[in-house]
Amino acid sequence: MKRSLVLLVFSVILVTSPVAAETSFSILGSYWDTDGLEELTGGGVRGSFGGPVWGIDFTGMIYGEESFSVTSGDDTAFFEIETHLLELGVRRYVGPNRPGLRTYLGGGLSMIRLDPNFRPEIDTEIGVYGLLGFEVGRGRMAFVAEVFYRDVSLTMDLNDLPDFVWINLGFNLDRQARFDLDMTGVGVNVGLIFRPRR
Repeated sequence: MKRSLVLLVFSVILVTSPVAAETSFSILGSYWDTDGLEELTGGGVRGSFGGPVWGIDFTGMIYGEESFSVTSGDDTAFFEIETHLLELGVRRYVGPNRPGLRTYLGGGLSMIRLDPNFRPEIDTEIGVYGLLGFEVGRGRMAFVAEVFYRDVSLTMDLNDLPDFVWINLGFNLDRQARFDLDMTGVGVNVGLIFRPRR
């Protein structure tokens, strides 16, 4: 009972505080130059909650398929990998802000999940990100552009690859092999922000 009361009080404070004074929804296109998969392009959505100084961002992205290869001895296996991304972070608007132009810094946690063909096991990993962004526009819609840096690495385990991959494609890789995939890199997001009428 005491725990429920604390959660209720915290929720009321959060909803009625200046941090929750403004909400917005964004549609984003993204370019990400990773170390492991090189250049990725994709898109996603973001929900934001905040006030004139601080904000909280929830972002979801999907990046299109990109080739990745692993080598053991004289053998090389190629995979097509789709990247799924969830991020939770905070932003702080920094001055000087002019009418129709706002600048912000942000950062938080990135949860990366890779979806490869042939289904080798790749653990979902959590990394960090930081960004610098600009909002241009007034009223209910604005243009947004961001430069970001993400730092996260994953591991691919080939032990769970189906037998037909090894037999039909002739790979003789060590089935216990694990390969690191470094997804660290910089990128750019661009898109539109929509704010409900207040």
